[in-house]
Amino acid sequence: GGGDEREYGELKIVWGDDGDDFDPIAQVRRFTVGLELTVEDGAEVPEGMEGKSGVREVVPMRLFTMQEIDALARCAGFMVADRHGA
Repeated sequence: GGGDEREYGELKIVWGDDGDDFDPIAQVRRFTVGLELTVEDGAEVPEGMEGKSGVREVVPMRLFTMQEIDALARCAGFMVADRHGA
């Protein structure tokens, strides 16, 4: 509560891009993450946000295999109850 809940337009979230790099040895993908705001005509943008339409960053993310997750879970005292998917 207490925040500004007015609508200013459409916010698109970008999670990953076709050109993102992947290092198969380290199993790290450099994900592009972005927020893009399309402001509706006549909408008043909050103070300090004038002229800004978005932000994009590249975030390294480690990808784990099913076997690694299974081993990590067992090391932490968990038991894999079931597996779904490929």
